[in-house]
Amino acid sequence: MIGEVRVDSVIVDLNTISADVVIRVGRSDIFTKTATSTCRIVFRGVTTDTTTPYVGTIVEVYNTVATKVFEGVITDAVLTVETSTSGANLTVTALGNTTRAGFTLEGLATYPGEFGTRSEHLPAETIDQRLARFNTLLPSPAITIQAYKSVTDRNLTAYVGPDQSVIAHIENISDSARGLFYDAGNGNLYWQDVEWRNAQSVLTFDPDAVLFAPIWVQNAQVVNDVTVNYSGTSVFTFDQRSIDLYGRRELSVSTILVDSANASALASSLLSRSKRPRWQIESIGYVQGPTEVTYLVGQPVKITNLPAGSPAPIAYGIVEGYEHRYIRDTHTTTYFLSDPVQSGIALAWEDLPADAASEWQDALPIVWDDAITLSDLFAS
Repeated sequence: MIGEVRVDSVIVDLNTISADVVIRVGRSDIFTKTATSTCRIVFRGVTTDTTTPYVGTIVEVYNTVATKVFEGVITDAVLTVETSTSGANLTVTALGNTTRAGFTLEGLATYPGEFGTRSEHLPAETIDQRLARFNTLLPSPAITIQAYKSVTDRNLTAYVGPDQSVIAHIENISDSARGLFYDAGNGNLYWQDVEWRNAQSVLTFDPDAVLFAPIWVQNAQVVNDVTVNYSGTSVFTFDQRSIDLYGRRELSVSTILVDSANASALASSLLSRSKRPRWQIESIGYVQGPTEVTYLVGQPVKITNLPAGSPAPIAYGIVEGYEHRYIRDTHTTTYFLSDPVQSGIALAWEDLPADAASEWQDALPIVWDDAITLSDLFAS
């Protein structure tokens, strides 16, 4: 439940808030590169005048255990005046902290002349170095890097050109490393390498809390011929069996990578997770209990006790985002899921954790159809 709402650090009387508060975090699919959280609140009985500022003010929302679930800036305000009631209803929409990166220009800009074109110069560097550079430009908190393996071995090209926003640069990084830039709603910023998901344990939804039987979807977003452009050249790979079945479906990706090995790895990854359609559950409704359960962006999850006739009795997914809806004494959450293979889950045998807590029943499904020889189970 909602415990407290603040507007510009002033605590708002909860009795003036309409029945539902909606907070959305993350993305609904695997293609979005930047995910900005949003919050919608309706204030009732508002008395205001044309001098009262709303847009640009800070909104903070806390749950009943004083955990911050949203922090952002009001970007839209709509006032609805009804003659049958005293005051008016004010609907505000706030955006999370990733918007700061959209308004912040890269800080090494130079000015050739008073009215000249702004330009900037970024040196060749690794992913972590470039993100660290951007952290010096953005207000706290800093961007946290979520990576399964080191991002220090992925070199990025130098940039000399027109001044761009920090968010534009980060999206270039995401194109080059299958990453996601998002805020967690509570104000914290993250850049997530999708391979980070490999290191997370699978959590199980409580079947009794699932709102309805999930809908399975199989889409036609097949890619079987991939070209990755990097450093003035390109690499490509294709899957002939997929081409024979679905026709040639091409994807060309422009990156800021330097090394051919990293470009080839990206091409192989894009091909392997998109070369055939797969059944998946795109969203699931969940009723929150007294203790709020929030599965974070990138968290592998398992759905059990699926009804007869489902493609499988158990479904796996990756949380790409979620939407909290607080309605009086009820709190429901819709989780937006992606298929594990399509969203980046792909562990080599040699990368499996060796600790005793790693159980086969906790492992995500393994796709065997591409393992022809023993060497296929190891990194080449």
